[in-house]
Amino acid sequence: MKSQSNSLILVGYCPYPHGIQGALSFFPASKEDSILTSGMEIFLKKSKEAVENYQRYEIKKITKGNKWIIYLDGQDNRNAADLLTPCEVYCERTAFPVLNNKNQYYLADLIGLRVYSYDTGEVLGRCTGHYHNGAQYVLVLELQNETVELPFIDYFFPEIDLTNGEMRVRRPEVVSE
Repeated sequence: MKSQSNSLILVGYCPYPHGIQGALSFFPASKEDSILTSGMEIFLKKSKEAVENYQRYEIKKITKGNKWIIYLDGQDNRNAADLLTPCEVYCERTAFPVLNNKNQYYLADLIGLRVYSYDTGEVLGRCTGHYHNGAQYVLVLELQNETVELPFIDYFFPEIDLTNGEMRVRRPEVVSE
């Protein structure tokens, strides 16, 4: 799970180089298609590095398919790629394509939204992160001093209002034995 800060959004990981021409193997953070394209500006940060030290690069070429490969402008040999990996790949939120459907959201835009009860309207907390569990996306919510993880499906999240920075949530009923 990654929480995003500022306007840089985590879009994937490059764990190791690919080939001898300076390319990087890329694994998108989203299980759907990535927004990355040739010519796009990206920011790399060494994995597990405590300091927020980002290096800016431009994607020269990206191949998508069974294995995703990123070629960076100015990186043309294996030694240069070795120095960059493993790394996290970020891009500016403003580089994301505009979504025309009001019921579509970028997960990064949900982080920080206030969370209200769908049934009572009571303020419950905030959305603090997300991750993919292999089957679906899960939102991480900090609600009244507890962390709650709910599948990001319409039943649990019937209303999301990005304009007002809020979402309504149906809490699952807990069955006690």
